[in-house]
Parts: sequence; C-alpha cells; structure tokens
Amino acid sequence: MTLEQLADTLPNGFHDAEVEELVWNFRTSSATFTMQLWVAEETDQNPEVYRAARLQVRDIAFMAVDPPSVDGSEMLQLKPRYDDLTIDSNRAEEKWFPILPKIMQRLPAATEVYSFYVNDWNSWIHIASKEAKLTWLGEKTTRERLERPISR
Repeated sequence: MTLEQLADTLPNGFHDAEVEELVWNFRTSSATFTMQLWVAEETDQNPEVYRAARLQVRDIAFMAVDPPSVDGSEMLQLKPRYDDLTIDSNRAEEKWFPILPKIMQRLPAATEVYSFYVNDWNSWIHIASKEAKLTWLGEKTTRERLERPISR
C-alpha cells in the first residue's frame, strides 16, 4: 500500500496528524513516524478524537525536508510549539515541489512521491517510496480542543 492509498483508508487522512518522532534508517531505506492521528468521524460528539499510530515507510528513494518558510521578515516557528509537528498531506505537486517532474523521470517504477505539509514551518516533507504500513499503538482517545495558532 502506498502513502496515498493508506491516507485514503483513514477518516481524515493525515490531516491534523501530530508527528512526535521520525526515525530514518538509511541502511534499510525505511522511516518510522510515531504520531497521533486525528480519527474523529461525523458521528463523534467530540471532534478531538486521536489515536496513536506508527507509520512505517519502506523502499524510500529519497526524503526531502524543506526548511521553515520565511513569511515577510518574520521567521515562522522553528521549534515545535507543542512537542510535535502538526501535518497535512497530499500527493506531491510541482507547485510546492518544483523539481518534481525532473525527479520523477529518475525514480524506480511504482515509486510514489507524497508530501506532508508541516503547519508550524509552512513548508514540506517530501517522501519518494513504494510502500507504507500503519500500526495502531492504542485505542481512540478524546481531549479538549488545542488552540494552535495558524501559520500561513
């Protein structure tokens, strides 16, 4: 299963997921994300339903982490404000990853380029890989709504 296919199986994809840890193993061409996934569904009374998960990405051709964006003269938050990075995701597009067309020509067959938008940085993490797997680490939990500043 690819990252995009996996995202399609989740109630909210990777929208508002909170990445707590990223471990990239160059020797095995794999990466592991420990995260809290927003799994609220329309029928939930409290929209703040999260579930701990481990995302394993395998057969990585590359991973590119963009630096935090500069908004005018003010640098956006460099260090996560809440001990995690809040992300969203989408299949990579040339408008936010300009070298995508050139890089796609050189990737092995069946390699997908997928992007995580990092809210605090107003920038992206791009991953070219063939396979992703999600393992749940706990049950659903609800919490009070966190008021996170919007960085756009």
